[in-house]
Amino acid sequence: MLCSEYTLVKEFGQFTEAVALPCRSWRCQHCAPIRKRQLIAKACRGQPTTLLTLTVNPHRLDSPHERAVALSHAWRRLRRAIISKRNLDDLPFIAVFERHKSGEPHLHILMRAPFIPQRWIAGWMKAELGAPVVDIRRIWNPKRAAYYVAKYVGKDPERFDGCKRYWSSQDYELPDDQDPRHARPEPRAQYVEHQRLADLCRDLEKRGLYVIYYEGGALIQSLEEAFKRR
Repeated sequence: MLCSEYTLVKEFGQFTEAVALPCRSWRCQHCAPIRKRQLIAKACRGQPTTLLTLTVNPHRLDSPHERAVALSHAWRRLRRAIISKRNLDDLPFIAVFERHKSGEPHLHILMRAPFIPQRWIAGWMKAELGAPVVDIRRIWNPKRAAYYVAKYVGKDPERFDGCKRYWSSQDYELPDDQDPRHARPEPRAQYVEHQRLADLCRDLEKRGLYVIYYEGGALIQSLEEAFKRR
């Protein structure tokens, strides 16, 4: 359902509560900022220690979309190679695609990982994709982690054909008892203001029903306050 449509979510007695149902599309001017904030929060909750950026060779394959698919597959193989090389149990990560100004895909990967030599990764990527341009840097403290997350993950993630905008390992997000910042927020409904929803409220009022408004994201809690607004 699109953001321009509405849904009645609760009816009790003479009261009816109505909220807009967000479409969650990255192309929606209302939902895209919300999804971006959710992505940044998800990236922070993983407490990443390393940022890895992988690139492609623009002279291989026929289009940026095909190169993006090849890059996503290369990362999956590279992850297995890192786990084997460093004798790890797993390698928690979140990977986000970005379209470079050249139009080519870059893959930014935040992960909890030990030291991995840049030269080794560059050599591996050269052998796999002919793309030895690799950047890897250590994230040493939470403030810098938040900076990197906002800079690289906070951009508008790009969706190339055949690829997700971002994906992560199942163990990437840390539970609250393992996250020293307790960054996981309580679930909150997102309300988007639309003219059609306002029209609905007026129609309900004409039918003699009381309407509880959401204004600027804040709920008018009491009926007494609602009456003052009428």
